[in-house]
Amino acid sequence: MRRVRKFFVFIVSTFLLGCGEESNYTTQDDSNATPTLTQDRFNGIVVDGYIKNAKVCFDRNLDGVCSTDEQTTQTDANGRYQLYIEDLNATLVEIIATEGEDTSTNRNFSGVFRTVLKSDTINTDSTVIISPMTDLVAQSFFNSTNRSVEDLADAKNLLSQVLDLNLTQLEQDPMICIDLFALSQEIEHTKLLLEAVSKKNKPQVDMLLLESEIKTQLIELDFDIEKILIALEIRLEFSIPEKEKTFVTAQAKELKNQLNSLSKDTSLNIENLNRLQKALDIKQQTAYELIASADENSTLQVVTLNITGESLTQTNFNTTNAIFDADGCVAKNGFHALKSNAFFPETVEDTQNGVGLKSSYSRGEALDDSELVLYYPSLNVALSNDVTVVFDEDSNYYFTFDKSWEQNSNRTVYVKTPADTQELSSCYRYELSSSHANEITVVKVFSYSELD
Repeated sequence: MRRVRKFFVFIVSTFLLGCGEESNYTTQDDSNATPTLTQDRFNGIVVDGYIKNAKVCFDRNLDGVCSTDEQTTQTDANGRYQLYIEDLNATLVEIIATEGEDTSTNRNFSGVFRTVLKSDTINTDSTVIISPMTDLVAQSFFNSTNRSVEDLADAKNLLSQVLDLNLTQLEQDPMICIDLFALSQEIEHTKLLLEAVSKKNKPQVDMLLLESEIKTQLIELDFDIEKILIALEIRLEFSIPEKEKTFVTAQAKELKNQLNSLSKDTSLNIENLNRLQKALDIKQQTAYELIASADENSTLQVVTLNITGESLTQTNFNTTNAIFDADGCVAKNGFHALKSNAFFPETVEDTQNGVGLKSSYSRGEALDDSELVLYYPSLNVALSNDVTVVFDEDSNYYFTFDKSWEQNSNRTVYVKTPADTQELSSCYRYELSSSHANEITVVKVFSYSELD
């Protein structure tokens, strides 16, 4: 096997305790049956961030296609799947993941992730990860001449050197280890940069061919972006303007440096990785849009990422004795916002949804000093026209709700108080599960600030 230069600037530590832990998950039903199944299933995860509703198939003949006679399933909301263990004559099998939605970024997953493994290693204790790392191994394997067990071993050895990982880490879930996560994000966003500039300059290119070619060049040229851009032009017969090449190379370096820094940030933990991926996606999306809109007169400047542990964990809420709630006092995911202010002491109402709100906070110099906000979903049952009143403990506000809310599909509402002297609001969650106010409990929660 040829010698490989180690290109990545950050050194991934040897396998960390805790980075290989997996959690339990629920059973999935398979959408297709196959003729030679045992009674048992094996488990798996599709992950960039976790990909929900992905189509996952058991490619028995290694042809890269999910055939009608090959079992297929779908990932759950956490990117997890189950497939039956098959009685196989084949030594090697492939598992393919397509479609779905990345739960970290809420963007559609439009690529293909694969893993290739020995069939005799699949058992009920298996957790088969399909990730950017396993996908590059699969690409290297399919580029080999014989596609044999030895070729698979060579592909793993090659990628472990290119990526500075040990063989075990190649098959780990990157969302449970910050170093692996940083590497997987570098892989994916570098691929997307190369894809954006290629599509811009050769719009008729077949996307599966382009994705395959980008993966191949990443492996063969050890992530040397300048050489990869030249190789793509030669292989796919098109031309990329020099300033776009310069921009992609510089943006890839910015991405690498940012992820290197974040992987060493001791303030981060795995609970922050969804937000980190979302922050990267937002920043990098600007870079992809710059490429797409560039013309010969455009000036392309590197999009500075500037993501820190502090920016990922900042919040506009008082977190003392509060628990995290992603929907806490945020006007999204179908929640409405009803506002009340002590400058206008009348109760404000949404008669269609049967809720009302009144602020009793002391008036300050500005309207915001006493502004109270009620966040609530839509009422999808008929109004009873019988109202319950809920007071807060300090009598700074009250809200009312129609008693039919007790039968609503979503009974969760939030109240955001005016900001305190530290410019932090408090957020309280109520479950309208009873028509008796004294039976409704209140929980102090917080959500992270919106990323920008």
